[in-house]
Amino acid sequence: MIAITMTVNNRPEYLRQVLNALLKCTIPIDQEYILLPSVEPPVDEIRHILESIKLPHCLPYYHSTRQGCNKNTYHAINRGFNFSDKVIHLEDDLLPFEDFLMFNTRLLEQYKYDEDTMAIGSWNDPNKSSYDCNLILRKILFCSWGVATWKNSWLKFQQKFLDISTTTQPAWDTALGIYFQQNKWYSIIPNVNRVRNIGRLNGTYMTPAGWDNIGVRPGSQDEIKKMYTYKE
Repeated sequence: MIAITMTVNNRPEYLRQVLNALLKCTIPIDQEYILLPSVEPPVDEIRHILESIKLPHCLPYYHSTRQGCNKNTYHAINRGFNFSDKVIHLEDDLLPFEDFLMFNTRLLEQYKYDEDTMAIGSWNDPNKSSYDCNLILRKILFCSWGVATWKNSWLKFQQKFLDISTTTQPAWDTALGIYFQQNKWYSIIPNVNRVRNIGRLNGTYMTPAGWDNIGVRPGSQDEIKKMYTYKE
């Protein structure tokens, strides 16, 4: 089983879209997932949405007090490793594409013994000359959007994350990006994005309008099913 952790704020209109997209994701045969939302207050409407979702395994955690982005993200990912040695992390304004789970699940298996690769990312700069859905890149960086990692990798940067979890600045993704650069740690990222940010409205930081339509999804279910081995 793989844990899908999710940080959730009081943005029900985004959460519904993300959960609906997650339900449409292609799932590898014989693979099970558990959804572990980490919910900031107020929680009433969010609780109703999560209780009505048609997933076999969903165990939300409802915070009684406001945590903030850094602390809640740390809590979510760390909690995920109580359920699995593999975690895929989403935010409630990151819309996954159809092969998001397939992409991360296959690469978590493919790179699990690579000691220099610490994470899988699901987003990449859209300015590219090729839109080959099977192409992946291995770079010294940290990509927080749709990030996936292993427990043995998490233990290497958990303390750094814990140190910043009680602060608001720097943001967790910025701090880990610097830490990955310092340690020369790699992430695997896609040539074509597997998530789209929809958090322009009521987001902590407004994302550029152009990001709304970033990413090209594979053209057919047959094409998705062929994505078992990725090219570097």
